[in-house]
Amino acid sequence: MKRIMAGAVLMAVFFSTSAFAQDAEALYKSRCQPCHGPGGKGTGIAPALVNNLYIQSATDQDIADSILKGRQGADRKFAAKYPAGMPPQKLSDAEAQSMITYLKSLQGK
Repeated sequence: MKRIMAGAVLMAVFFSTSAFAQDAEALYKSRCQPCHGPGGKGTGIAPALVNNLYIQSATDQDIADSILKGRQGADRKFAAKYPAGMPPQKLSDAEAQSMITYLKSLQGK
């Protein structure tokens, strides 16, 4: 009986983690990909998020602030190359954490 319960728990964790990753990727595609490009590889209007030193070194709160508050004015890191800045994104706390986890998964790719 214990093995069945343990197997059920592992399956639930696997499927919820897989669904979570799919949700984060779908959220990225709808909210971030238009500017940051497929797979976070960057475009002419926004920097790459793959192997991004800021994402690698920033706290989750710093990344959340960048996403939720955007980067305008003095907060823009690459104003000369990307003059438009980043608009704030309206995400729930769960969506923001999902996005942070997804962005961190792009590091080292």
